[in-house]
Amino acid sequence: MLSLEALDIIDADWLLLGTLNSKGKAYTAMESTTQQPMFQRLNAYKNHHVSIVDGSYWTSIGGPLAALQVIDDIENIMLN
Repeated sequence: MLSLEALDIIDADWLLLGTLNSKGKAYTAMESTTQQPMFQRLNAYKNHHVSIVDGSYWTSIGGPLAALQVIDDIENIMLN
């Protein structure tokens, strides 16, 4: 769960944010958070190093195919 109260401890070089749905309350909440001034002060945001990933592969599905998708996500994000 991404929380505005915890932003100071998640400031990193890269932030990969995932939600289990590309629509709905969770996705809307995540988008809303990224528009907050506190979020936009993060180094990752300033350096355009924030990406949204399909959280189902990262946290729910599991197994070798999901692991390969996570690796593909990271490769695509870091190289593009």
